[in-house]
Formats: sequence, structure tokens, C-alpha cells
Amino acid sequence: MKKIQYSIFLLSLLTLIVITYMLVCSPPRPSADLILKNGTFFTVNKKNPWAQAVVIKNEHILYVGEDKEALKYADNNTDLIDLQGKFGCPGFNDANVNLLTCTRFNNALNFSKVNTILQIQRKVLHKIRENQNFDDWVIAIKWDPTQLNLDDWPNRRILDRIAPYVPIILFTDDGHAALANAKTLQIARIWASTTDPQGGAILKNPKTGNTTGILKEKALDLVNQFLPEMPPEQISQTLQEQFQKAIALGITTLQDKSSPDIMPFIKDLQKQKKITCNLCHAYPLNNNLNEYFELCNNYAKSNVTITPLRIDIDGSIKSRTALLSAPYSDKSSTKGISKISFDKLNELIIQADQNNLLMEIHAAGDAAVQKTIEAFEFIYAVNEIKNRRFRLEGVEIIHPEIIDRLKDLNIVFVMNPNHCLDAIEWMDKKLGLKRTRFAYPFSSVYKSGSTLAFGSDYPYGILNPLYGIYTAVTRKDSTGQPAQGWYPQERLTIQQAIEAYTLGSAKAEVKENIKGSLEAGKLADMVILDKNILQIPYPEILNTKVVYTLVRGKIVYKDIKK
Repeated sequence: MKKIQYSIFLLSLLTLIVITYMLVCSPPRPSADLILKNGTFFTVNKKNPWAQAVVIKNEHILYVGEDKEALKYADNNTDLIDLQGKFGCPGFNDANVNLLTCTRFNNALNFSKVNTILQIQRKVLHKIRENQNFDDWVIAIKWDPTQLNLDDWPNRRILDRIAPYVPIILFTDDGHAALANAKTLQIARIWASTTDPQGGAILKNPKTGNTTGILKEKALDLVNQFLPEMPPEQISQTLQEQFQKAIALGITTLQDKSSPDIMPFIKDLQKQKKITCNLCHAYPLNNNLNEYFELCNNYAKSNVTITPLRIDIDGSIKSRTALLSAPYSDKSSTKGISKISFDKLNELIIQADQNNLLMEIHAAGDAAVQKTIEAFEFIYAVNEIKNRRFRLEGVEIIHPEIIDRLKDLNIVFVMNPNHCLDAIEWMDKKLGLKRTRFAYPFSSVYKSGSTLAFGSDYPYGILNPLYGIYTAVTRKDSTGQPAQGWYPQERLTIQQAIEAYTLGSAKAEVKENIKGSLEAGKLADMVILDKNILQIPYPEILNTKVVYTLVRGKIVYKDIKK
């Protein structure tokens, strides 16, 4: 009996010693800089999808969970914000923007509501009178030629008749084509005898051989080099405005596909700490890889990263430059434009994969997507087995047989859901009903096991992520049409759409280990909204506003009136 009592005594003493050691020697609970409490957080973390509170220290999240536990991290220096039940989620990550384009066309005419040739002519003439100088360019953007209800593209004569001596160019709303007048073609030295550049098209009258004024894809570069440029200080100012616009919409990361020309401005703005969100820049693969590696090293530990290498295979369905497996339904003479040979594509993809580099490939049409998938499958056959990831950008249509082959390829599909708002009006005509069924196949891609990521294609698309989320879950335009949704079998749930705009986009830049969901240890990038978009009627999503945006633990935008 005494031995038993002695054993119990020793066990109790040992337990007391262990507890005392843990209390004395365990590190103290870190104090929080900021605690967001009494919220409704959708974390996009399947293990812990809902939370009341988020605790932040420096740039990172300390804790996600209940208010009671979160408040244990508070001390006299901790800021507390009572969200009063407001909805929060990871910050939106826009996987497809064109920041340098915003600077080039900052002062251009906006043709988004121009629906007739007469309106085009009136606006152009008004701009000429305003300029008071025939040497000044007239540049318009966001022009939608499908609104003219013509069988084909308009001819440059509609511009030549009103202003033969002024350079004029109208860029389409997808950025893949433009209408130029005779003066512009003269400046760019584009004649009837000029051949199409590789990856571009100069449209000509099939009977006369004369130029029509329509330029597509790489042919645009023949004119772009002559367009007036902004002063450097104005470019910097415009970029700052885009960053501010992004955070006001709850966007905490922008993934930019501008040319390397943007990097000197990014370098200067970062030194001045005027880049208010995270920025991921895609680098064109046809450029100097040594410069790419140098940029990667220079920005390795900052809110600016240089991640994917970019290749454009084709253009867009709207401008008939997306590469299709069969001719366009409204133009049987074309299947689109290929910007690169597929032999060259295979060579570049294999080279990048051997160097463990992430590639971002723009492939809009089903033929472009299929050839890219075949290249990915070939890599698995010829290169060593390893954990690799591929990224497909700007996808508009996928052949159903391809979707069945996606499961084991670890592909991130970057799609622009807000383009559905526009495509509803013209896609059936371009592709025919049978093919259109698989246009913007959000649900099919999500169910395939691939990662779905969302972007805006800003400034060609609407930057506001809530418009993209609304479109993805309704497949309707902003007026609620069509009533049943446009191919409603491709709708997502709101949770899935938010995931695509957060964790999915983080995976697109291979940063899901540090962002994309609300988890302890990840960056404190998040957005607080004035409405719970998981509970309100879908049309109200379009009227939902941002209350707070946090980037790396700092409140970079707030509108507490909401």
C-alpha cells in the first residue's frame, strides 16, 4: 500500500513540475496589433471555413476563430474593430490586369456607349475641334463593333470621309483589334502591298486588295509605336491611381501582364512606398531570361514579385482572333490567328519546365487550349516526374473532350467572368449554339479537379470583383437577362466564385502558402463588405460596397460610413 501511495505522490509531483515548467518556460502569447471581432468571415479554408474574428500581428494573421479566444491576444496597444456582423473574406486577387494599358489610353475617348456610325463620327469630330490641331491623334477605346449590327467590320471610309488628314484609331473593347483611318495607316506605312506580320492581320478588301483599316493582334504594333506617349510623371501618377482604385474595390493583389516597360516605374513607386497592394508581374518569355532572373532576385522580399513567364498563343473570340478548331460561324473563311507556331510553343514550354519556371499561356480558343494541353501532356512524358504547375490564361472556350483530360495535369485556368456580361450578346453568333455551350465553362473546369482563378482583364473588363462574382453565379447581365441564365449549368456557387477570386488566383501565382485564405501564418490580406454576399439576393451583389481593405495587416482603405 505504501509503495502505491509513494508512486502516486511521485506521479503528482512530476505532473506539477511539468505544468510549472510549461507555465514558466513556454513563450508568452504574442500581443496583436489589430483584432477584427464580431464579424462573419468566410475564410476559404476548408478545415475552418467560418470565423468571428481575425487577429493580426505585423503583416500576418495570428489567429482565426472565435471572439473569446481572439481577445486573449489583446493588450493596451492593440486596436480593436467591432465589425458588427459584417462579412469578411480574403482580399480579392485579380489574376489578369493590364496596368500599362491604363497609362497609354488615359486621355482617350471612351466609346463604350457608341452604337452607331453617326455617333462615332460625331464624337471624333468633336475631339478634333477640341484638339485644334490636325497633328493631334484621336484615340478611342472600348469600342464595340458588334453594336453596329453590321455583317462584318466597318471600313475606314467612315473615318476618312470626316477627317482625312487627322490620325484616328479606334481600339476595340477587347484590345485585340482596331479601326484606323488612312492617315494613321500612312504614318505606320501600312499599304495595300504590306503583308501580315507574324501573329497579326491587316484586313483588305478581297476584290480590290485595298486596306479596310482593320488591324488585328500583332498588326496593332505597327501603329502602337507611333502613338503619343504620356510624360513619365503622368504614367507614375496614373499607376498610383490604379492601385488606389484596386484597394477601394477590395483587391489586395494585382497580377499584371504589361510589357517590361512598366518595371522602371514600378521600381520608382516601390521605393516611394506608393504601391498600396501586392503586385505580381508576368514577364514575356521572348525577352531576356537573364533580365527575368535579375528582376526575380531584386523583388524577392517585397510586395512586388516577378512570377510567371508569359506567352500569347492567340487573341479573343470577339475579334475573331482566338484560334478555333473549326471556322467561325459568322465568318467561315477564318479560324482565328496563331501568334506562335506550336513547335516553338513546345520548345519554350519544355525549356521553362526544365528550369522549374511557371509559365502563363494565353489561349482563348478551343484549338489553342487543346494544343497547349497536348504540350503539357508531352512534358509529363519527356521531362522528369516532379511537382509542376501550369497556367492557362484568358480561356474562353474549351472542347468537352479536353475537360475530361484535365484531372491529373495540375492546371490553373485563369478566366475573366465579367466578360460573360458582354459575351451573352454576341457569342452565339460567333460560335453557334453547339460550341457556345462550352464558352466560359466555370463549373466544368471547377469540377474537373483543375484550379479555377478569376481576373478582370482590366481595363478591357470591369475591375470590380463583385461584378465577376455576380456573373459567375448567375450567368446573367446586369439587367438579369437571360432570365434562366446563359448556359446555367456552368454557374458556380458564391463560395466557389469567391474561392476563384482568392485562393484560386493565389495558386495562379504559386503563392497559396502565404495568401488566398484566412489562416494563421498567412498574410493579413482581407476585405470587409457592407453586405453578406452569401445571403443577399444575387442582384444586390452589384450594389455591395467595400468597408475595409487590409493589405499585409495594414488598413489601406476604409469607408466606415458603410
